[in-house]
Amino acid sequence: MLMDLKEALLQHYGLSLEDYARITREPSFSNIPLIDSTNEARVAKKRILEAITRGEKVIVYGDYDCDGVMSTSVIVKSIKMLGGKVAGYLPCRYIDGYGINLNNAKRIAESGYNLVICVDNGVSAHEALDYLKERKIDVLIIDHHEILSDLPPCLACIHPDTIHYGEYPVSAGYLSAIFSVYLLDRKDDYLITLGALSTLSDMMPLKGHNREIVRLAIDYINDNQYQQISGFVGKRHIDEKTLSMDLIPAINAIGRMSEDTSINRLIPYFTDDDLTKIERIGVWMKEVNMTRKEMTKQAGENIVINEEDPGILAVSDLPEGLNGLLANKLMEKYKRPTVVFSSCKSDSSLLVGSMRSKDGFSVVKAYETLKNYLVKGGGHEFAGGLSIKKEDLESFKKEFFFLCLKHKFEPIKEDLIPLSYKEITKENFDLVMSFGPFGMEWKEPKFRVNNIPVESLTFTRDGRFLSTQLSGGIRLFSFSLGTSYFSTKNLVDLKVSFARSEYRGVQGMDAYAEEI
Repeated sequence: MLMDLKEALLQHYGLSLEDYARITREPSFSNIPLIDSTNEARVAKKRILEAITRGEKVIVYGDYDCDGVMSTSVIVKSIKMLGGKVAGYLPCRYIDGYGINLNNAKRIAESGYNLVICVDNGVSAHEALDYLKERKIDVLIIDHHEILSDLPPCLACIHPDTIHYGEYPVSAGYLSAIFSVYLLDRKDDYLITLGALSTLSDMMPLKGHNREIVRLAIDYINDNQYQQISGFVGKRHIDEKTLSMDLIPAINAIGRMSEDTSINRLIPYFTDDDLTKIERIGVWMKEVNMTRKEMTKQAGENIVINEEDPGILAVSDLPEGLNGLLANKLMEKYKRPTVVFSSCKSDSSLLVGSMRSKDGFSVVKAYETLKNYLVKGGGHEFAGGLSIKKEDLESFKKEFFFLCLKHKFEPIKEDLIPLSYKEITKENFDLVMSFGPFGMEWKEPKFRVNNIPVESLTFTRDGRFLSTQLSGGIRLFSFSLGTSYFSTKNLVDLKVSFARSEYRGVQGMDAYAEEI
């Protein structure tokens, strides 16, 4: 007999009934720790208010990913709301690279700015911030990246370590949103929403305060239908999956694709109230994102994979910013460590690439072995960026493949919760959704449904997709399984996950089916 589904879900997540009651209560901003009492926040607020009172020029210097865009937008809009003179700058990854650099610090000084606020960067920008200090230009930092040495000169640094914030890691956009509450002396729902977007985009663990800010944002988005979000996605009801699959990739696509400073169009998109301008920029964002998808797909189709190779190493003609997307796609498809390189735009003698892997093959440890070839390299356990000399490609490849042979992926055993075919109901759909939002370190549950009678299944007219309407309005659907998969079976076992859907404005409930 199957365990009661609620009991099984509680066991899956390691929750008690009291824990479940706590995580499913109405979200409240009162559950999010504030930073009002920290010295760093007090110093930052005082300096910003002084700049506004004196009519000083302020610039917010961000980053080219979604977290950097959100952080910049939150602080720019907050200062505008207080009547300050503020500009924002999002660097181009191909021209400026990551973080504030010396050349842009010089431009900032020449342009007469009195206060620089670095967001989602700054804790390692010693050269640029030393230069600004020499010219008596004040700097504030809101960042979450690891502090590897002493901080560069700044009046205040709002960082999880400097303010001893919370139980879980947070994004720079989250910190910016929480700081905005203190700066404005009130909570602005839209700014909190931008902070939540960066929480999802930077894949922060969806626990504690991170979970609460995302739950709040989902309510704010659906209640207020913000043009920048609801208008872009084109759906009435939006959840964390919609944001992570539709909006956030489109924001990141601008930073990956734009080889000029056009990424800065994202600042007015998220800070202006002109709906016509917002709609126009939104169309541009969609066009860039579509180009990104087509380029990545085409590059993947052009790569020849040798099935006997223990890993994948490819050189593509993609812009540097798309290497990681293609590497991840190939790694997931062929289940082996992958590196994708392309020519460096700023130095034709170099190849710039991304490495992707899974359990069993550590990117960090691989870099240690490959360090003699690396011009630059950095990243995390399963993802990293690197540069090598073109002349070293073949030697690098041999060493990389040796590591792939030595450190193969560990088999992943999914924790599938048993569920009967008859239990795919609206009531159980709602129960599963109550455990959301789902994300990093709080994955959506997946179920094993055994002995489904094939004769009970129906398909799309062309037979390509499973599409069976069940009682209560829930649909059993698959993007990968059609009539050919079921043709020789009487009973079938499937992996199933639940998700909300929308078609022509009508909300739906889907149970997505995959082969086990």
